[in-house]
Amino acid sequence: MYIEVSNVLAAQYVASILSIFSLCCSLFFIYVYLFSKTSEKFYLKLVFYLQISDTIQSFGLFLCIFNPTETETITLCRLQSFLLQFGSLSSILWRSAISIIMYISIKKNAETAEAQEIRLILFVFWISILLSVM
Repeated sequence: MYIEVSNVLAAQYVASILSIFSLCCSLFFIYVYLFSKTSEKFYLKLVFYLQISDTIQSFGLFLCIFNPTETETITLCRLQSFLLQFGSLSSILWRSAISIIMYISIKKNAETAEAQEIRLILFVFWISILLSVM
């Protein structure tokens, strides 16, 4: 099936504009989190990590607006694909982690989730990096 160049450009511009909007919202949340007094709450830390993943993914989507030369195309495509893959995977893993921690906190009344924060961060980001590189 043949797609006209004007349709491809329109799709690129729409994706870029929406990714800029998403990027601004994510950066706003990160800014508010970093400079608020409620940043010590564990559930907000988890949402903060989720926003970092969404920021990375939005930045990857934003890169589709550039028209690189032939020599830059491979590098930009690899960077964009890595950012999109990493952002998507880490976003899914953070959402899953938030769901599991909320279940444990509500159902079992456990406070042990906060003690596992470093392990959770390392697990989510390392699994995302590993799967993105593969």
